[in-house]
Amino acid sequence: MIAAPRWLEVYSQARREPRWFFVMGQAGPRRKLFRESLRAVGLVSGLGLELGLTTVGGALLGHYLDERWGTGPWLTLAGMFCGLGAGLSGVVAIIRRVGED
Repeated sequence: MIAAPRWLEVYSQARREPRWFFVMGQAGPRRKLFRESLRAVGLVSGLGLELGLTTVGGALLGHYLDERWGTGPWLTLAGMFCGLGAGLSGVVAIIRRVGED
């Protein structure tokens, strides 16, 4: 059976206990769980932003160069794939860094 993710446990606990807003001021395992959940949310959103923004940035740069030099869609595609490669290398670096912790 697949275990529920930790953020789902925090969400379920927060629905049962309406005082979850004050978790940061309390000591103990609830505070640690809350911090771990925030770290996981930050990591996942950072991965998505890194991959998405580099891909879109490369495509926009390629589109600008296509418009400037009249080369058709080729530089847009090249920029998009270069941005995708840069984003993937950044994602791999983040995952390796997290794996070391």
